[in-house]
Amino acid sequence: MLSSAMNVGVQGIQSGMRQLDQSANDVARASFRSDTKPVDTLGAREGSLEQAVVEQVASTYMVKANARTVEVASETLGTVIDMKV
Repeated sequence: MLSSAMNVGVQGIQSGMRQLDQSANDVARASFRSDTKPVDTLGAREGSLEQAVVEQVASTYMVKANARTVEVASETLGTVIDMKV
């Protein structure tokens, strides 16, 4: 059970990092635009620069929350080991 919580946490961190990377690319592409067309005209996901920034913030919280999940699972596992020893 604890290992599955850790696995879920690690997968969540990886997912958040991928989303953060994609939104960072969206922001970078938008910063080089010379017109006001949506970001998707440059091959990025549909949406505005503001949406990409919001996704960055959300991805950061996703990573932090999943890191906390891994931390708690690790602490719990340590406690269970201490109880059995």
